[in-house]
Amino acid sequence: MTQHLLDLDRNKNPDYFNLIDEHNLLIDRYNKINNELYSIVVPKLILIRNKQKNIFISDLNRIKKEADTLQKDYLFWRGKANAFCVKPKFILPTEKGDLLFLHYIGVLKHMIQGMDYIMAIMLRNHTSIRSSYENEYNFQIALLALFFSLIGLYLSLFYK
Repeated sequence: MTQHLLDLDRNKNPDYFNLIDEHNLLIDRYNKINNELYSIVVPKLILIRNKQKNIFISDLNRIKKEADTLQKDYLFWRGKANAFCVKPKFILPTEKGDLLFLHYIGVLKHMIQGMDYIMAIMLRNHTSIRSSYENEYNFQIALLALFFSLIGLYLSLFYK
């Protein structure tokens, strides 16, 4: 097996490396948003107006806005990356040029697929937290309804 040292000149290929740098910035923003999503705790007493509930709602809405702007920036980046894959602009050395081309286009395609995957994960995490909140809310309403129905049953059986 032959080992090859693949090195693409950053100064001669600014379009490619700008895409890579933008990808890294998008990943940093994704990590920040996803870490905030993982740190959110669904409040236990939702039916009572409390500070924890208001903080939870405002945090979730703020994260949703950040995720929406990230999604727009990601789609813009994805369009540029796909356009680059269709019409690549590399300045390659003559030796190992084909190997360099295949490698760096493969890396870019892998980044596009990886970003697709992690954006889907972020959407799933947000949806999961929101549905946990709604489930807790509905459970508390059901408990309250059960409590009032038992009181009604008690009153109807013993106070005629």
